[in-house]
Amino acid sequence: MVRVSGLEKNYRDGDRQIKVLSDLSLELRAGQSLALTGPSGSGKSTLLNVLAGLIPSDAGEVALCFGQHNFALHQMHEAALTRMRRHYIGYVYQFFNLVPTLTVLENVRLPARLNKAKELDQLAVDLLCDFGLGARLDVFPHVLSGGEQQRVAVARALLAKPPLILADEPTGNLDVDNTARVAQLLFGTAKEMGLSVIVATHSEEIAGRADQHLRLGGPSV
Repeated sequence: MVRVSGLEKNYRDGDRQIKVLSDLSLELRAGQSLALTGPSGSGKSTLLNVLAGLIPSDAGEVALCFGQHNFALHQMHEAALTRMRRHYIGYVYQFFNLVPTLTVLENVRLPARLNKAKELDQLAVDLLCDFGLGARLDVFPHVLSGGEQQRVAVARALLAKPPLILADEPTGNLDVDNTARVAQLLFGTAKEMGLSVIVATHSEEIAGRADQHLRLGGPSV
């Protein structure tokens, strides 16, 4: 489902070239989960962004296979990458990225509305109830705790049942109790739905829940 071969990504800092990802290869089958760990700056977020087609790699290949739909990211233009993300990838951001002018329910429904999939409206309600947010459907994000906002972000990513979930430090700003709860919701619900999960994390607890574990080293000059 996810196949990465010889991936490289570099950044420039003045006259220096900083190598963040070097000759990276990995494979993840449908329905499996992968935890990315490593020190800050080791390329965890960069790798997620490359897999989502948000930034290009400098070398190597990324192939995503969703049933009969195959995507070679290095050969795709931006419009095609955007369509792929909307239909096949759910992204959980570290800082939630909820729309402040939309209610909790409207935030979760947003990806489905963009894809004109109104049939998912009731599933949005059901997910939020399952996530312990049934009484918060009509409130706005600013009144939610950090743990509640992250649960909304996870529900939004899962709503359309995209085959691939990418999560960037989804519990990085949460306390121990909320970390455990969000981890259970993310991995447990994805497993029930048969979705693949790739999560970047500093948490050993989160990493321990994944089927595979890849530790990235720090950047080199």
